[in-house]
This record gives sequence, structure tokens and C-alpha cells, in this order.
Amino acid sequence: MIDTSNYILKHRKPVPCADLFKWAKAFEVRRSRRIRVTYLDKVKISTVFLCLDHGWDGIPMLFETMIFGLPDTDDDFEFQTRCTTHRQALKMHKNAVLFAKGYLLGWKNQPKLVCSDGVLV
Repeated sequence: MIDTSNYILKHRKPVPCADLFKWAKAFEVRRSRRIRVTYLDKVKISTVFLCLDHGWDGIPMLFETMIFGLPDTDDDFEFQTRCTTHRQALKMHKNAVLFAKGYLLGWKNQPKLVCSDGVLV
């Protein structure tokens, strides 16, 4: 039985990797894990391939988007969302950028972002 908690990317597709040395070598290459990074002044939106399954309910959560540096947020504020596929990760990143832009512009009636099947919509 293959250990499906470790993954590598092959042509943008997450593939389970039972070979720990192969997985570790792929994990070391940072650029292969970075999906998108966007800067809006001092705000950073980052989407990465995690290489490990962070899902707890049977659905593998392999990509993560986070927003760092939003002004006027308390220390407990954290924007983080995860998904399963590369395509979802691109959509998740785009929506996080829109969220950050709206926040920075002071949109008072900005729609709430909702997670649907691990995808920020």
C-alpha cells in the first residue's frame, strides 16, 4: 500500500510518492513548490504546493494560499485557505488577490469569501 501523505508535482498534477528520498529531493526545490506570488505594496499573497496532505476528512489538501501583511488587522487575523488541484490553486490565488485589493481599497460591502470543496469562491 502506498503512503499517500507525501506528494510531488508532475506536470502540475499532484502524485503520491512513496519514495521518501525522491519526495525530499522534490521538496527541497522551492521554485517547484511556488505556484503564484503577488505583491500589493507591502501585502504578499502566496500560493504554494505543500507536498504533504493537510486534509483531515479524506480529501487531500495539497495547495495553500495565504495573505501576509494586511494593514490594520489584529494579530489573530489569518487568511489561509487550501485546495486539492493546481487549477483550484490558481483560482484560489486569484480570489485572494481580489480580496486583498478590496481590503486595501476599503470596500465596506465586500462580499464574504466562502470555501466550497476546498476552493475559495
